Amino acid sequence: GIGTTSGAIENETKAAVQSINQLAGQIAQLNTQSSGSSAGATDAGVDAALNADLEELSQYAGFKAIQQPDGQVTVYLGGQTPIVIGDTAIPLQATFSSGQTQILDPHGNDITSQIQSGSLGGLLQENNTLLPSYLSGLNTLAQSVADQVNTTLSNGIDQNGNTPSTDLFAYYTTMGAAASLTVNPITPDQIAAALPGAPGGNGNALALTQLANTTPVNGFSFAQFYGNISANVGGDLSNAQNDITTDQQLLTQAQTLRSQISGVSLNQEATSLVMYQRAYDAVSKMVTVLDA
Repeated sequence: GIGTTSGAIENETKAAVQSINQLAGQIAQLNTQSSGSSAGATDAGVDAALNADLEELSQYAGFKAIQQPDGQVTVYLGGQTPIVIGDTAIPLQATFSSGQTQILDPHGNDITSQIQSGSLGGLLQENNTLLPSYLSGLNTLAQSVADQVNTTLSNGIDQNGNTPSTDLFAYYTTMGAAASLTVNPITPDQIAAALPGAPGGNGNALALTQLANTTPVNGFSFAQFYGNISANVGGDLSNAQNDITTDQQLLTQAQTLRSQISGVSLNQEATSLVMYQRAYDAVSKMVTVLDA
């Protein structure tokens, strides 16, 4: 399940990076239009499109946008890595070859640590931190179960009075115990259920059942350790849901503040219209008097 989730996250990460590159290209094109405008002039359409692209970009990652004297905008992803300079967009790429998700600039520099927010920041945290921590816990649990069972069985004898020559469980640490844990192909009569001093009995099988009451996994029983993993997943989920609520509230506040600062007041515009109308009437009457 973790492997499937990780694969899905990698696909979402690729899509997010592609969207960032696309938005960077659009902003670079808008910069070209801004530099072509008359000195000091502001194209309302270009300005609206630019703000829309920047707002959409903020959904993917944090950035710093600096407006230049000529009206162009320079965009730094994470406040450090330029992705738009003038009419040039600088593409990023995502790589997964190291076992961790990395975001690279065109020179191959790893800028992953600079991306701490937005959907891309969330994907990076999930694939590079959360899922590996869950998998590490599962590997520890699986390896402990296998080792403890194998060790206990090695102390007994099978129906033929022999000590086990093959472990019951096998795993590969390079692949991870949780994913590679298997049961070796042994027959029932090869299970070392008896103790050496009581052939044909079930003394070692009883010792095996007592493993459930021990604390072999970092001071926890098997059930307790698995419960801790589940609790961590539940806690991370709860924190993520709370973060969504908080961030949505902050976004709404920011959008409201922006609207108050840059939005058009219909009342103010109506007042200005009346004032201009009266001024026009006054000038018109003055021209009529002068003509007479």
